Amino acid sequence: MVLSYRKVLLGIAACGLLVGLSLGRAVPALAFGPVATPATCGPGDRTESGLQGQTTFVERFAPGERHAFNCNLELVGQYVGQGTGPGFAITDKCAYMTQWQVPPPLVSGLEDPGTVVIDASDPAHPRPVAHIKTPGLMQPAESLILDLPRKLLIGQNLNKSTEYGPTLEIYDVSDCLHPALKFSGIIPGYIFHGGDFSPDGTILWGTTGPILRSQYPDMGDTISALDITDPSHPKVLARWRTTDPRLVRFHGAAVSDDGNTLYFTIGYHTYAQVGGKVLASPGQGIGVLDVSEVQARKPNPRITMIGQPLFWSDIVHNQFIHPFAVKGHWYLWENRLDGVISNPAQIHVGDSGLSLGQAFKRPEASAEAACRRGKPAWGYVSIIDIRNPKHLRRVSAIKLQVQDARYCLATAYDPVFSHGYSPIDCTVDDSQDARKMVCAVGEAGVRVFDIRDIQHPKEIAYYKPPAVGSAPRAASPYQTFRYPSGTTDVAKAFHSADAVSDVAFARGGREIWFTSFDNGFQVIRFSDAFLKKEPALFSGMQTCYGGLRPLHGCPDKESAAGH
Repeated sequence: MVLSYRKVLLGIAACGLLVGLSLGRAVPALAFGPVATPATCGPGDRTESGLQGQTTFVERFAPGERHAFNCNLELVGQYVGQGTGPGFAITDKCAYMTQWQVPPPLVSGLEDPGTVVIDASDPAHPRPVAHIKTPGLMQPAESLILDLPRKLLIGQNLNKSTEYGPTLEIYDVSDCLHPALKFSGIIPGYIFHGGDFSPDGTILWGTTGPILRSQYPDMGDTISALDITDPSHPKVLARWRTTDPRLVRFHGAAVSDDGNTLYFTIGYHTYAQVGGKVLASPGQGIGVLDVSEVQARKPNPRITMIGQPLFWSDIVHNQFIHPFAVKGHWYLWENRLDGVISNPAQIHVGDSGLSLGQAFKRPEASAEAACRRGKPAWGYVSIIDIRNPKHLRRVSAIKLQVQDARYCLATAYDPVFSHGYSPIDCTVDDSQDARKMVCAVGEAGVRVFDIRDIQHPKEIAYYKPPAVGSAPRAASPYQTFRYPSGTTDVAKAFHSADAVSDVAFARGGREIWFTSFDNGFQVIRFSDAFLKKEPALFSGMQTCYGGLRPLHGCPDKESAAGH
């Protein structure tokens, strides 16, 4: 009898679990939250054959043409261009796609650099209409952010080593095909890597982020409020810093619906250098700030901590965060990367942060180390109950099999790139009444979940764009992580899959717009069969702004039922 690849992997995972138990380690206890129920795919779908979320060796290296893997989602249209890096924003008919710029000698330069403006009014034929080449949007990466009600697109060049950084720019995208520059300049004391708008769109809250901590040491770990009431004349309203050595390496920030509370992610790895000493931090976590005086525009506003931060230690790098409601109960979703880089031997403790050579060129070594300690090899999404902001608690998870500690050994040696099978970004279809969550899960692709029962999430669909082989696109981050010799040895392995980096629901939640490093901008939609089978996931949804819904909901006068 020939065993299926899935059965072999499950057997390997079971053996790893038994070994862990024999050594006295309570492996399942570290695997917080349930694995989502796998999706039931349509008869014509090309489904993955390994663990839920995995791209197996057979799928990666089998001879022949590369194809996408799909389940209840179908490709509508695509613009590849030169590839894309992290950073993405959309309106009702436009998409803004960043491009990764790798310095020579790996890449001599892009043919057409900058942030690409894409006309997606015809989703079957998205087309580029412009490249924004001003300094702030030359490579804004994850700082690219758009406030849909006010139609303001903001980005900041984060690379101090270039001639552009740290220029911040604000564009008016009322005519989304023709962004109008309102401000371009360096604002003393304001640098942001991740952020969120206040509900009225007049304040941009930003965190310095883990990368900027080393590039701009005078900023340290800072959360700042930028007044953009007049987008042509932004000004800093307030800053918050702390001397608590546990609170390091902020990344994501999210504002409550009344604008008075700010949530932020803490931590990058479990060992940090503070004051020349190596300190073991409690792990990763979430902090809460009272920012009501800033929201009220009080003079000399105070920003204070609410309660104690929530910490955990089964994962490494907190990424983004945002509040959402399910059946009237408010939560935070929080996604985490790199469960693998949690061994001090894999970390270069110093101003440069992680050792890229070990963290990216040999991901299997870090993953194996995580497996030995009963931790997951890859990050996953946590669900946080925020009913009492003084006492946050994790209540559930949005997790694939590849992200569960029980299956760690089954994926530890997959030739993945960068963050592997970890969620890079997520969003929900309606933050006021969420039914579906979609996540960009690196090489696990686009993954969609039914979260109406938040304690028992169900995966309902996925789409994994095809690999391009050993020739990465010029604007793809895959260009960055070749061996110093410039050979493509690493690329040949890493390009056995593509990584999805950003994702958003569009057109009433029936479409999903996303980017992946080597396949660029893509539009997918739920199959007709799935829409017919699951009408309650789509019918009666409240949308605005041409079938979208901003993170803080629709103004009452613009709300209209989705069709």
